[in-house]
Amino acid sequence: MLADVLRINRPAAKRRIRDAEQLTTRTTLTGQVLAPLLPETAKAWDSGHLDIEHVRVIQKFFRELPDHVGPVEVEDAERSLAQHARTMRPDQLEKIADRLATHLNPDGKYSEQDRARKRGFQWCGGQRPDGMSVGKVIADPLLRAKLDAWFAKAATPEPDDLRSHAQRQHDALSVLVQSRLGDPKLGRHKGLPVTLIVTTTLQELQAGAGHAVTAGGTLIPITDLIRMNAPFDNYLAVFNGVTGQSLWLGRSKRLASADQRIMLLAKYRGCTAPGCTVNGYNSQVHHTTKDWKHGGTTDIDDLTLACKRDNLLVENDGWETRQLPNGQTHWTPPPGTATTKR
Repeated sequence: MLADVLRINRPAAKRRIRDAEQLTTRTTLTGQVLAPLLPETAKAWDSGHLDIEHVRVIQKFFRELPDHVGPVEVEDAERSLAQHARTMRPDQLEKIADRLATHLNPDGKYSEQDRARKRGFQWCGGQRPDGMSVGKVIADPLLRAKLDAWFAKAATPEPDDLRSHAQRQHDALSVLVQSRLGDPKLGRHKGLPVTLIVTTTLQELQAGAGHAVTAGGTLIPITDLIRMNAPFDNYLAVFNGVTGQSLWLGRSKRLASADQRIMLLAKYRGCTAPGCTVNGYNSQVHHTTKDWKHGGTTDIDDLTLACKRDNLLVENDGWETRQLPNGQTHWTPPPGTATTKR
């Protein structure tokens, strides 16, 4: 709601909520007043001595601090950093924070919980204009060891190989993922095999130009799609680019119970709630007129896609959905709802 009302993105809304929790007093449901999580930093912030970059340095310090550091040391460290922040630039404060982190953890000891808290992978924004994507991985020791072993074999240069070291590792990861897609041992995701589901139009296929779209929202050049005729299970839904009529659903084997979901992924590509960016792979099939448990029919004309959160808005919070004549899904909020969704 904060992101919608203020028209900011969700990460920014989360940062504001976190900043408020750390820099302002809070009130519990029973009326008890709680101090800010960073009380000395909050005082310096209220007095106007800090820039937001100072706050980010202090937040990063505590985010990376090991769990074994005691509460007394944590309190002293926060007081010290807040005092230094009153007189230093953010880059100078960062050096002080690094020294203090070394002082509190001189042996560099980190527990399994410390490492598990930091691990992760995420895409850094959307696709670039050329279709390429940038990702960031923070690997725990075991993942690093596994990748090292895989790269030693799959990324070894071949004779007359003109690829760079980074390019060989990229291609090795692609081979690894491709070898797993469609494997029955992976089980199913929301009733479908774990594989690619791609949408395109007849006109783009005939022209050999343009872009196809996956259920994850990734754009694939048509030339790459044509070359992607690989020996693993995947699905290709073809539409008429003018009328939107479904023309063809190609698949490697018959899955009648999954056909409807595949076509919903191809048509909507993700959650249909306005403003929601959850992609098709992570969305659920939603009955627009009446939920299945209340007697709704599982007809393709009465189905759409909704993420788990928005599905629960209909089930529990009074939202309503209906299909428009053009096949799109209309979301209606309950009266008095503070939201910009339409």
